[in-house]
Amino acid sequence: MVSFEKWSGMRRVKPSVAAMIGIGFILIGSVTGCDMLEVSSVWRQGDVVIDGKEDGNEWEYAKYVFEDEHVTLGLMNDDEYFYLCFSSGDAAAQQQLLISGCTVWLDPGEEKEKNRGIHYPLGNQRMVIQPSFDGNRPDSRPEPGAMGQILSSTSDTIEMIGLGDSDNRRMSVGEASNFGITVALGETKRILVYELMIPLSRNQYHPYAIDVTGGGFSVCLEIPRVEQMQQPGATGGGGRPGGGEMGGGMGGDSPGRNTLPMGSLMAEKLELWIHVNLAASE
Repeated sequence: MVSFEKWSGMRRVKPSVAAMIGIGFILIGSVTGCDMLEVSSVWRQGDVVIDGKEDGNEWEYAKYVFEDEHVTLGLMNDDEYFYLCFSSGDAAAQQQLLISGCTVWLDPGEEKEKNRGIHYPLGNQRMVIQPSFDGNRPDSRPEPGAMGQILSSTSDTIEMIGLGDSDNRRMSVGEASNFGITVALGETKRILVYELMIPLSRNQYHPYAIDVTGGGFSVCLEIPRVEQMQQPGATGGGGRPGGGEMGGGMGGDSPGRNTLPMGSLMAEKLELWIHVNLAASE
């Protein structure tokens, strides 16, 4: 993706050229009092399909590229929902998410509180790592279709943290959709894609909404570090960083089928905080 670089004062962030053309100039570069990068969501123009794929242009005008974190974020909203897409083609970031899981924290108080969030995927510490993979060599990436096979074994359990009347609640992705929350994890051309749709306001139909009361809120993308890895031929499980699941059916030592390529694993967890200004209706 062609990008235009801006200096945020904290890190380098690149809003896509398409985004700058499509909405004039995305607000970027300001830092809130809580040391969060302040960015603007884009008003949803057409249908958004939450399927874990980036094979259309629905996110074209809503992307920010975070170079240091090796992720791209897409942010949209309408009167009822907030839409989030993050993607990464970085092998280390991909395997860290699949093994350790991911939590999207949502703070309507516009601070850095980790009281409400969506935990998905839960992670899988029993995922087998292929040690021969070199993340710096494109020709050593897993075979086409291998990521899809890995994703097919990912648990469809989602955990609501601090949303609604209970502290934590786990349910299937299908059940969550009954409450207006849709989430999907997939791939497009070896890029791992995560998409989320969640209601903005809480009501009887949307008990697990963000419950936004103002014109914005804080979002944190958190992926724990990989504490322990299982290599081909090894036995045993490992821990549960981020509350990951122990199951998942990942075993064996057949690269491209049951194994996840070992790139240079991230040394630390990913924790990216942003303050999102919601777009007004057009």
